[in-house]
Amino acid sequence: MYKIAVITPCYNRAKFIPECLQSVSLSNTFGLFEIEHIVIDDASTDDTWNVLSRSKVANLKLLKLKENKGPAFARNYAIDRSDADFIFCLDSDDILFQNSLFSLLTFALEKKADWVYGDVIRGDAQLRYLIGEDFFGWKFKKITDVLTAMFKNEHFFQPNCLFSKKAFSEAGGYDGSRHIEEEFDLFLRMLMQGYFPYYLPAPLYMYRIHDNNISKRYAEDPKNHKEALCELYIKYKDTLKTLLSKNEIVTIERTHLSWS
Repeated sequence: MYKIAVITPCYNRAKFIPECLQSVSLSNTFGLFEIEHIVIDDASTDDTWNVLSRSKVANLKLLKLKENKGPAFARNYAIDRSDADFIFCLDSDDILFQNSLFSLLTFALEKKADWVYGDVIRGDAQLRYLIGEDFFGWKFKKITDVLTAMFKNEHFFQPNCLFSKKAFSEAGGYDGSRHIEEEFDLFLRMLMQGYFPYYLPAPLYMYRIHDNNISKRYAEDPKNHKEALCELYIKYKDTLKTLLSKNEIVTIERTHLSWS
């Protein structure tokens, strides 16, 4: 039987974490796989640890960091302590739909894939659906198309991906020193390792929008993402030039990114 580890870093989320825990515990496995929900308290200063400790949901494994390290470090810490075949990262203020893991795993097995992903819907702080805020994936044909679309800011991956632990390990895991764009960075390296993301056109989870979203504050200034794209492109430029055509490189550099 396959095992999926749902990985949830948690920092000062006492208000939202119970719904996240419940959504994972109610995921319908249909007997196909085992779920392990690993939640890492990233040195919260509110009542998060007490809320987690009192939780009675099934298949929950709790970890606690003594110092706040950020979500990338916390995810690595948890994944290193899991023997799961597949990984799904879920933020502590979001909720997973009941059949998402089943749908993703059956799709991955059908495609013989190490990486599959789907769609996201967004809700407000009370989990009320926000019309027109959905995020849809895309059915790419080849890895170079994905890389080009990412650097042209036409496509990005939210934590709506199921990937094998093998792919994660070969890509080197998250960069624990990063506090922004850590997922973009990881998925770039997975692509450069030859892992292709297969797209399942189905909503997988609800991304909760509230006043304390880290990504929301970051996204308020578009320059933040553009600067991160430039930094990551420069970091991996030599490898990208071996994978992308000259025309693709020129398109990225001249049309969508500016260089100092």
